[in-house]
Amino acid sequence: MFNVIMVHTDGSLTEKTATDIEKLYTVCQFRNDTHFTCLTTWSKNGIQYQLYGKPKNKNTKLNTYLFPFTQEQYYGNLCIVKRIDDYENMTIQEWNKCMNIEPFIQTDTIEVPGELSKEDYEDE
Repeated sequence: MFNVIMVHTDGSLTEKTATDIEKLYTVCQFRNDTHFTCLTTWSKNGIQYQLYGKPKNKNTKLNTYLFPFTQEQYYGNLCIVKRIDDYENMTIQEWNKCMNIEPFIQTDTIEVPGELSKEDYEDE
């Protein structure tokens, strides 16, 4: 058994436990493994990250998760699997750290000292 990350169609991530790579389609909430495959593989620091799911078909919904290293669009629920020599446990925190994802900061809440506001700029 090993932990994987499930990427829901709404873009949210959850940690799930997989018992076997052959049954990974059940983690993605598919009823069968028809067309379920490894969609792509990325490597970073000697670790392989594999993205599993089903290619687009008439019943799949666009997955809104934005992968930071590709512009490819994926459909349906997906699973991210970590592999070194064998399949390894993976956490969301580890995934975010590995992909260098920083917490989102809204730019309108950051104030820079000495910088004019929109109103002050228009007054000058």
